[in-house]
Amino acid sequence: MASEDRAARIARYEAWRAKLEATRADYLRRHPLYQKGFFALTAAGFACFAVSLRAGVWGAGCAVFVSIAGWFMLKTRVWELDVELGEIRDEIARLSPPRSRS
Repeated sequence: MASEDRAARIARYEAWRAKLEATRADYLRRHPLYQKGFFALTAAGFACFAVSLRAGVWGAGCAVFVSIAGWFMLKTRVWELDVELGEIRDEIARLSPPRSRS
């Protein structure tokens, strides 16, 4: 593989890595906001008990389900980004020329 081609591929991987790291950092930065939103949604679901028992059970159940699903979706997305970043780092290391030991 030509060194120019290798350098171009490394540059593309580096750009993609920077974009994924920014996306991951953004998810983690907004994480407390998501937590507050899930808590507020759950509280609103339980507030449905003020209307009636049936509405309370339905509202609380739906709110808890959506909050738990949202929480795990967020965690899964961060995990996926971690895995992809690891793969990109491995590929960059594979493409990079070996460093001389002096």
